[in-house]
Amino acid sequence: MAARIVAAFGEATLTLIDAEPARLREIPGIGPVRAQRIAAAWVEQCHIREVMAALQAFGLSTSLAVRIYKQFGEASGRILSQAPYRLAREVWGIGFKTADTIARSVGIAPDAPERLQAGVLHALSAAADLVVDLVTQRLPARYGFGPGDVQVLAPMHRGEAGVGALNLRLQERLNPGQEGMPEARAGGRVYRQGDRVLQLRNNYELQIFNGDLGTVQRIDPIAQELTLALDDGREVHYPFANLFALTHAYAISVHKAQGAEFPGVVIPLLTSHAVMLGRTLLYTGLACARQLVVFVGQPRALRLAVRDWRRDPRHTALEGLLLNTLRFTWPDVTIACGGAASDADALAWNGLLGDPLAGEE
Repeated sequence: MAARIVAAFGEATLTLIDAEPARLREIPGIGPVRAQRIAAAWVEQCHIREVMAALQAFGLSTSLAVRIYKQFGEASGRILSQAPYRLAREVWGIGFKTADTIARSVGIAPDAPERLQAGVLHALSAAADLVVDLVTQRLPARYGFGPGDVQVLAPMHRGEAGVGALNLRLQERLNPGQEGMPEARAGGRVYRQGDRVLQLRNNYELQIFNGDLGTVQRIDPIAQELTLALDDGREVHYPFANLFALTHAYAISVHKAQGAEFPGVVIPLLTSHAVMLGRTLLYTGLACARQLVVFVGQPRALRLAVRDWRRDPRHTALEGLLLNTLRFTWPDVTIACGGAASDADALAWNGLLGDPLAGEE
């Protein structure tokens, strides 16, 4: 077909496809639909060549140029020059460093807000990747941990290194979907046999309570129920209709983990968690680990937590009472009670004086 087109139009072939694609119908065997497809494919190739030419200065491969074009189409050139950090977020195979190189080449300032935002997202993503790698590969290989032995405890639910996003990543690595295996879907989540799960509220009928952890043993699509093996040894037949109160537990919040213990614990700590960082959070997370705890993230975030930077000072009279140095006066009982009051009334009102053993044998 290409040979016939070139034979018919000679050196003017490319110009004709650009300017008068309808004339392709002059070639026997090319109808309106085929002519349109040939013209569209030519236009796409022209744009890909433009993107590739723009990327040559950055040393990127042809395959990346094709991915960029498939993602952004005719807007590819504009994205490269005006919003290069979108490449790191939206094009597989391009990370922050590559996008940052392009951004500097087109004149985006080092302190530009979009660069700072992209850097934060990169740090979050890198921390999340490390958490997943530790749980699924490194710690089991190094210490022999089995399924469910390493628990991720995150300070927050939201964000790239939050409970929600980590659960999605960990489920995909530890328990991906398999053809022919039943699944249960609810609330945007997919439950599979072998999933770690957490109950979110008390259910006295099923005898499963807020904070209970377990593993999905079976899924019965006919009976519309899951069979859960709880960590305390109980078995619960859990109706699909109640799945709104269940969530994945590959990662849970530090708050939900209070009182629980796990052989190994991984805790992501980032400055984006600053609102939650404190000694209480650190202690709670550490106390959940029987053998090993690993902190992943930024040293500055750990320093913020150790400093307890958000804790308000507590003002108490305990030290003065213990050292007998406390000096105070009681409020005016007459004024407080709205009129005259006897000494006995005053003692009853403040409730702090008198013989604490009065009336006892």
